[in-house]
Amino acid sequence: MDTVFVSHANDDRYFVTLFTALLKFHGINVRYCLSNPHGSTGVEYTGDIAKAVDDSDALAVIFSKNAGDAEWVKTDISYFKGKKPGGTVIIVLLDPVQGEGIDLSPHRCIEFFSCMLTGFRELYSLLGKEFLENPDRRKKSDRRAHVNIERRKSPIIQRLRKGFWLGYASASGYSKFDTVILDYHLRYKVMDSLVSESKRYVFIDKEGNPRDLKEVLEQATGTVWEEFRDRDDVKAVIVIEAIAEEIHRTFTVKPVEQRKEPRRQSDVC
Repeated sequence: MDTVFVSHANDDRYFVTLFTALLKFHGINVRYCLSNPHGSTGVEYTGDIAKAVDDSDALAVIFSKNAGDAEWVKTDISYFKGKKPGGTVIIVLLDPVQGEGIDLSPHRCIEFFSCMLTGFRELYSLLGKEFLENPDRRKKSDRRAHVNIERRKSPIIQRLRKGFWLGYASASGYSKFDTVILDYHLRYKVMDSLVSESKRYVFIDKEGNPRDLKEVLEQATGTVWEEFRDRDDVKAVIVIEAIAEEIHRTFTVKPVEQRKEPRRQSDVC
C-alpha cells in the first residue's frame, strides 16, 4: 500500500502526529487533516480532501473514546468504500470502546491500547512493511565492510536523526516511544546530549555565516518546545527527530572535514 488516508477525531491529534510521522518514516504516503471544526477529517468531501481520498489505497480510522457518537466514522468509511470498493479499512483502537450504531467487525481492527508496540507491528505487517526495520541490516561480514560507506552516503537529515537519537538515548536511557514532558530541565538535558553528534557538523545560516553550536541547539530546541508545548503524550523519538529536522530546515549542514595528517617519510640512510 502506497498511500493511507488517516481519519480521526480532533481530540486524538496528539496521536495522529506520531502515527503519520511513523507512516512517512516507513516510506508510506499520508493524507490527513490535523484540524477540522466538525471533529473529523471527512465531514465535507470536497477539494483537497476528496482528492486525498481518491489517491489513497487504504483508510486508517483512529478510534477512541473521543469518537463521540461515531457518525463521522460511518461517513468516512462509507465515502471511502464508495470511492475505493477494494480499498482496505483499518480501525486503530486507542481505547477498548465500541462505537454506538456502527459495526466495526467487517474491518481490520488493531488494538493499540494493550501494547502500542504490538499494535504498530501488526499495522505495518498489514501494510506490507516491517516496523522500524533497519535498512542497513545485512550479514555480519557484509555490514562490517560497508557500514562507514553507507553512513557517509546517507543524506544529512538521516544522519542527524540517527546520531541525535543515539546520543539522546545513551544519555537519558529513554526508548523511542517513552512519553516526555517538555519542561525547562528536559530541554537543556536534550541539548547536552546532542552536543557530541553536533560537533561532527558545521552549521551555516541563510547569510552564509557559520553559527555557534550552542546557539544552533538553543534555537532549534526552542522552536520545537514551542511547537509541542500544548500537546499531550509526546514521544521521545518525535521530539529528537523534530530537532534534527528544524536544524536541517534552518541551516545548511555540512560534515566536518576530517583530514589525516600526511605521514612523515623516514630518513633513509
